[in-house]
Amino acid sequence: MPEGVRRYPDIVPYLGPYLLFLVITAVAGEISAFAYISYPVRAVLVTAAVVFFWRAGDYPELDLKPSVLGIAAGFAGFALWVLPEGILEPLPKIGGISTFDPYGAGDEWFLALVALRMAEASLLVPVFEELFLRSFLHRWFDAQLEDSDDWKSIPIGRYKLWAFVGVVVTMAITHHRWLRGGLYSALMCFVLYREKRMGPVIWAHAITNLALWIYVLQTGEWYFW
Repeated sequence: MPEGVRRYPDIVPYLGPYLLFLVITAVAGEISAFAYISYPVRAVLVTAAVVFFWRAGDYPELDLKPSVLGIAAGFAGFALWVLPEGILEPLPKIGGISTFDPYGAGDEWFLALVALRMAEASLLVPVFEELFLRSFLHRWFDAQLEDSDDWKSIPIGRYKLWAFVGVVVTMAITHHRWLRGGLYSALMCFVLYREKRMGPVIWAHAITNLALWIYVLQTGEWYFW
């Protein structure tokens, strides 16, 4: 869509898919009958939103080229989520524990549900969440320091302490295990500051989520998801 005829604010392509994901997840948590059907509904709607905005040219910073640092950070992030569980488990949590259990939908749906959730976690979530947190929100916080509304003119990966803190806190409060969510966000910011582009961060997030999914499948510790 040409810049001159865009019919929505610049924030919409970043906030829209992120909020859509959160709202559908919240509704599914309150309405048990909607729980399992929410997974394909959420995946389809959020994917459609991301593709729509991407085709409209709203993500010029989006690239999917990995880096060695991004790949290494992905595996380090997986360790960060899993290894401290015994030590950090007594800490208060934000929200309720995950009730996801693919066996609950019936054995005939197990493989389909696991494949859908794995694809969503490793292919979709890293894209829209990193676009929101480390492309939009980080630069928006940075712009506030300069008393400016022109956050899009700020280069990707420019370090500012207030922006760093804002993004870390945002990710922390939107995750059940808030401390690890915050620490993981700090790790992703480190990758962003070193690489100055979105591709390595998206790859890091994707690798973490895929590794976590494989771990959960092996251990049956569904509460991680």
